[in-house]
Amino acid sequence: MKKIFLFLAAFGLTACATTSVLTRAQREELTQQFDDGRVSQADIDGFLADHRSPKTAQAEAITPPPAAKVDQPLPPDTYRVSVVCDLPAAISAGKFDWVNKDITLQNFPEAGCKPGQTEVTLVDLGEVTTEQAPAELDKRGFKPAALPELLALAVAQPELQRQFYIVALGSVWRGPDGGLDAPFLRERGGGRSLGLDWGDPDGRWGSGGRFLALLRK
Repeated sequence: MKKIFLFLAAFGLTACATTSVLTRAQREELTQQFDDGRVSQADIDGFLADHRSPKTAQAEAITPPPAAKVDQPLPPDTYRVSVVCDLPAAISAGKFDWVNKDITLQNFPEAGCKPGQTEVTLVDLGEVTTEQAPAELDKRGFKPAALPELLALAVAQPELQRQFYIVALGSVWRGPDGGLDAPFLRERGGGRSLGLDWGDPDGRWGSGGRFLALLRK
């Protein structure tokens, strides 16, 4: 009985526009045929499709397709990048001319890395120490990005590091001498390099660079 009810409801809705096409007696007969199994749901759907009212057909013809999703413009100095949680592969994709030999999985494990698209921002903090930089980023609503985001930026925007050095303080490594180092991008001898420097709290970064950051959520 439930199928018959749904069938009658469908015709009831359609009858407003198709009374001249299907009479009450015809509807009753078709309902009986559905109940007996002589008419299937596919037959009903086909009938409804073939007997749309002119107004319905016209409305469907002029209804525009859904608008394609358009990405919102990014804020200044913000870039959309694709993070890869495979350090050797990410370094290879960066096509650097020089890479610090200590940037390895052993020194920079991938725990916490989240693959996929994200947005990173270059923040100019002027001359600051490694200890001061995170607090300054926090005031602006950011947190330091890590090595995976730095490498993703190098792939997406390979020429940026020729304009200024770019630091990712979200990743640091304590070297054999006990000092801390952070990864950064820069131009070196006309080539693109991935290096380590000034991760200690009192390490001072000059005013010519940018800190790679993620928006705090």
